[in-house]
Amino acid sequence: MLLRCSCPKQKEATIEDQDRQCRKVAKEKNWVVQAGHTYADQAKSGTSLFKRKELAKLMADAKKKPRPFDIVMLFETSRLARNLEDMLRLTRKLSELGIRVYFVGQGLDSSDPNFRTTLTVWGMVDELFIASLRRNVWKGQDGQVLKGFSSGSRCFGYESVRGSGGTKWKVIELESRTINRIYVMYADGMSVPDCAQVDRGAGSGGSKAEDWRCG
Repeated sequence: MLLRCSCPKQKEATIEDQDRQCRKVAKEKNWVVQAGHTYADQAKSGTSLFKRKELAKLMADAKKKPRPFDIVMLFETSRLARNLEDMLRLTRKLSELGIRVYFVGQGLDSSDPNFRTTLTVWGMVDELFIASLRRNVWKGQDGQVLKGFSSGSRCFGYESVRGSGGTKWKVIELESRTINRIYVMYADGMSVPDCAQVDRGAGSGGSKAEDWRCG
């Protein structure tokens, strides 16, 4: 079984729910859930395969001979990925290895001749959900900025001060001196990477010098 959730605060309940539903269907179909082969990516986004360690482990195990499992069960298509290209590539690779993929929520089975077509439709739906969610987040952030509040992200040189209606930024004097120093170096012709390198060596005005990144 492959399980995934993206929300850290609800990861335990969400993973448990997926596990329970998959095991219920496996029992109905007389499938045996192999011990040691439940893979759970907790608090991981489905929009990318980056840092999906459990998924990577599953794919590595799928290549072993003899195969440790014949079927990969997931609660629904979005638990595999919310990127259509990744979804199609992963299911195709598993199929090439002789492994079926079954999505409990949609009753979608890779042994079905129409599997790829149906999976493509569900994959598009999963992608659209993320696109819509992203737009709604941007709208909310834009509204807060227009009201004079922080958009929610951390910005070096400022601390977040919560108040009625939202959060505002307050200048951190120690860090602001670092920012001014960088602007002066850049205005004098120094490149951005060199500015960061110099500031690492000098200490970055209250921040951890090793945390500096360029980009």
